[in-house]
Amino acid sequence: MEPRAHEATLMARMAAGDTEAVGELYDRYGARLYTLALHICQDRGAAEEVVQDIFVTAWREAARYDEMRGSVGAWLFTLARNRAIDALRKGGRRPTVSWQPLDDVEAGGHDVAASVEDRIMAAQARRAMESLPRAYREPLYLAYFRGLTHRQIADMTGLPLGTVKTRLRTALEHLRRAMAPPGKGPKETLL
Repeated sequence: MEPRAHEATLMARMAAGDTEAVGELYDRYGARLYTLALHICQDRGAAEEVVQDIFVTAWREAARYDEMRGSVGAWLFTLARNRAIDALRKGGRRPTVSWQPLDDVEAGGHDVAASVEDRIMAAQARRAMESLPRAYREPLYLAYFRGLTHRQIADMTGLPLGTVKTRLRTALEHLRRAMAPPGKGPKETLL
């Protein structure tokens, strides 16, 4: 079964009250979600709470999942990023800034095809990020991995707010094109 279809099935099973489906989803994503939350929060306890909250939300919202709106993984990682940023802000801490790519984490779970696909996509994303000039990579990193607002990035880097917004938009477009599946659009670079 295709990984995305399998995940949709997991969500349907969760909506029907199948607790084993939550366990399967956790096995597939738990470690990577924790890594992302830890990378943002810089606190193990806060990262653990974020991950727990994500899976409680997934359990509660399983019936509302619509696979046409995106993959389960994309939804979970968006939840993780947003909840980790909220936890960071709630604690009154400002993110520290240093460029560090996320560590590779064993995917877990038993779906070898999904694990291989995840690793390929992660490598592709890492290459796309690394191909960005620093002037574009830094604002993107600060916004998406450190949770800073556009204004905070402008203040921190000394760039005008409009320049920060333009660089973020250009960097995201570059990543979108670099991550496009083969035959689904041009892979020309904008930079």
